[in-house]
Amino acid sequence: MDPAKHIINRFVEELWNARKLEVADEIFSEECVTHQLRSGALDEPARRGPQAMKEHVSGWIMSFPDLRFTVEQTIAEQDRIVSQLVMEGTHEGP
Repeated sequence: MDPAKHIINRFVEELWNARKLEVADEIFSEECVTHQLRSGALDEPARRGPQAMKEHVSGWIMSFPDLRFTVEQTIAEQDRIVSQLVMEGTHEGP
């Protein structure tokens, strides 16, 4: 498996779906910049290191305790990777 796709797989299956927050320490650097839509935020790149990712995941899991992601497709070219994910869960919190 392509190394970048392996990291995305760990991000989805281990960090999110298995709730292993410590995986963030292994797959995110302190200088990580994410490019994703975030509720209530402008569509701009955001710096999010391991601790920020753990807090992000924890917040979502508190609100959606049965949250699960499925990878629909992943495209990796040079130093970029894009994934299309489907998120399913029951909203039970703030």
